[in-house]
Amino acid sequence: QIPSANLTEDEFALLLPEQLAALDPADLAAFGGAYIARLSGAQVQALTFAQFEAVTSFVTVAQVPLARADQIAMLSAGAYAALTPDQRAAMTDAQRAERTISENARALPSSGIRALAVAAIKYLLPSQLAGIRNDYEMSLISADRRAAFTQDQVRALNARDVSIGYLTDAQRLQLTTAQMAAIRTDDVRHAPVARLGDIPPATIGAIANDYAMSLISADRRAAFSAAQVQALNARNVSIGYLTESQRSQLTTAQMAAIRTDDVRHAPIARLGDIPPATIGAIANDYAMSLISADRRAAFSAAQVQALNARNVSIGYLTESQRSQLTTAQMSSIRTDDVRHAPVARLGDIPPATIGAIANDYAMSLISADRRAAFSAAQVQALNARNVSIGYLTEAQRQQLTTAQMAAIRTDDVRHAPLARLGDIPPATIGAIANDYAMSLISADRRAAFSAAQVQALNTAAVSLSYLTESQRSSATVAQIAAVRSTDVRFVPATRIGEVPVATIGAINGGYAWSLVPTAQVQALTRDQVIGISADNYSAIASRLTPEQRSWR
Repeated sequence: QIPSANLTEDEFALLLPEQLAALDPADLAAFGGAYIARLSGAQVQALTFAQFEAVTSFVTVAQVPLARADQIAMLSAGAYAALTPDQRAAMTDAQRAERTISENARALPSSGIRALAVAAIKYLLPSQLAGIRNDYEMSLISADRRAAFTQDQVRALNARDVSIGYLTDAQRLQLTTAQMAAIRTDDVRHAPVARLGDIPPATIGAIANDYAMSLISADRRAAFSAAQVQALNARNVSIGYLTESQRSQLTTAQMAAIRTDDVRHAPIARLGDIPPATIGAIANDYAMSLISADRRAAFSAAQVQALNARNVSIGYLTESQRSQLTTAQMSSIRTDDVRHAPVARLGDIPPATIGAIANDYAMSLISADRRAAFSAAQVQALNARNVSIGYLTEAQRQQLTTAQMAAIRTDDVRHAPLARLGDIPPATIGAIANDYAMSLISADRRAAFSAAQVQALNTAAVSLSYLTESQRSSATVAQIAAVRSTDVRFVPATRIGEVPVATIGAINGGYAWSLVPTAQVQALTRDQVIGISADNYSAIASRLTPEQRSWR
């Protein structure tokens, strides 16, 4: 506990060194010479430089040699000159030598500091430190010498001309309020967090760009006051470096000045302060995806209408926002955005955009109600080779052009309007690969196949059973020759002779032969009858004509 001023001399003489050290220099000197004369050597040596300076005139001749050498060396020129001859005579050689070092140090110009011994740095006068003119001169002083600067020396530095980055953390805490107010913008990153409030808003406002801001640690940035935050140039410095709370403190003018890539950091409640042009500068889907869904949902109609719908998907907007899109925006949406278009706005989409739908998968992503809203012009822009007409309504299929009908894929024949079957090339019908594919085509559509279309079929893969009697009659000789044995029963009786003997011979068993009508059986040629195996012949012999039986 700090002693009171009414101590007796004996009590004063018993004070512990740390109790003495806690006294203000002026309060210590106020005890007077009689009290100071009672101090022991250990007590004298415990005195700070300032305390020793304050009581030098009271120190006895006997106490002088007990003082530390650096206490004598640290005395100001005035205090040292005031020493009595007896006090001077009592000084030790070590004290005199240290005093000489001190006086030599104090006589140096500021440029000489870099050559001074580290142990002598403490003897420099604050005025010598004040003479350091710039960062270069400070940089010439080694780090260990700079770290030895005392509080009084540190407080003499011109913080506008010399970076506080050359000081230790402890020394920066010793800076005066005036020094903190004078630091340069590029020194904000070195400022103690607890001292950020001493920096003028204008200094913070001079942070030039993101890089400069990034050099300031997060804890320092988080300590910026509202006034400091509001001094920032939001066009040059990202608001992403601020805390949520600080962003809410931004002025309307700052919000109006933020860059497009900072929209993702804007407080939702402040989205309305952002000019539509800033929103309109969102360059692509990736940039839009960085903006949270709740922020995007807060875009106003004017902001939505500023977007470039060719570069940014309307899928990032809400249903309500999509309905606010302009006609020009709807006409510029990308093909992969048709699936997001409001049904009522499908008419604003150019046919070419619909025509660019690349494949069935892309078409399948568009809902049935949207596809059903395609106009005739939009339908007629589709590439029927790449996109199935099965995604269209019956009415829309009727609107297809002759060229589109000619381009449909074989698996789309089942969706073709009955009246438009004639527009399908025979080669498309001929590509029907098997019975299953043929079965998917309705009977009325199959019955509408022209002779040319029928004659394009591969009868080895597709059964004649799917054709009408008339169509079977129009089959080519090659088609009849290619029928499978199970299809002989569908071959017109007048064309049985065109069936290869091997095909007739492949009809095996009584049941298989029972399916062949008698007219076809009795139309068999001599070679065909002779080619029937003995077992199979017995199954049909009764159905043959006498002449046919005579051939066996």
